[in-house]
Amino acid sequence: MLWRTYHSPDSSGTLPFRDIRESAYYYKALRWAWTRGYAAGTGNSLFSPKKVCTRAEIVTFLWTAAGRSAPKLDTCAFRDVKRSAYYYKALLWAVGEGIVSGKTADTFGPKDAASRAETAAMIWRACVCQKLFLSL
Repeated sequence: MLWRTYHSPDSSGTLPFRDIRESAYYYKALRWAWTRGYAAGTGNSLFSPKKVCTRAEIVTFLWTAAGRSAPKLDTCAFRDVKRSAYYYKALLWAVGEGIVSGKTADTFGPKDAASRAETAAMIWRACVCQKLFLSL
């Protein structure tokens, strides 16, 4: 979805993931995201393309694509998010920009699967509401 938001740009190079084939329908999108540092693998030269993305991962993808902007917030109110979490700054940024909210007032659900609808809403908010990707 993010690749298409950027108008499906081409990129060069090869992917380091042994579970990704060049014939995969998402190969160009993944190569673009990987070469820009927006997406990484799951370890051991794997990308795990059938693994579901979590809410924390989607927020991190968007934050990275937005240039890892400094968050407006210093802390978050979600009791299921630790300050030491890899996605903490990304979440602070996304909440502060109005891109994402919690599952409840005090939970974010970082390990919950991000549905296609949630992902599309987050991308839309990042692009349209916050005008973060207008230079596309």
